Amino acid sequence: MPARLTAKTRTLNHSIEVEDGGIAILEYADNCLGFIQATTVAYPGYPEQLQFYGTRGSAVFHKGQARLEWHLLDPDEDGEEKAEVSSGAARPMDISDAGHIGAVPDFAAAIREHRRPLVDGHEGRKSIEVVEAIYRSARANAPVSLPLI
Repeated sequence: MPARLTAKTRTLNHSIEVEDGGIAILEYADNCLGFIQATTVAYPGYPEQLQFYGTRGSAVFHKGQARLEWHLLDPDEDGEEKAEVSSGAARPMDISDAGHIGAVPDFAAAIREHRRPLVDGHEGRKSIEVVEAIYRSARANAPVSLPLI
């Protein structure tokens, strides 16, 4: 979880009552930074990407291609993996439920096995807390510290 974040949102290109673009800079206790960018302005719509950059290399997940690639300091360790493609960038109704399908069987197994599910409510709340902090920061035009109180 970030220790602090600063966000800006705007209604840039659509005549709507909510934002259609936003950015957030996430600051972590170990001096790392994160960046979230979201928009419905990009035409014709581009697939989601997750990019990670660290001291040993980089990794990029191309959701629209369902492809993960990584490049490490030792080029012999570079790699790529592919999975089933799904994207809703240009047509939101094309968004697949595949990312959620695995949670249901795990939840049922957790009940049978008397254990916590792999992704429980505490984990899910973390992402909601980051989104709430983004909205609070954008409204206040100021950084917000986490956890929220």
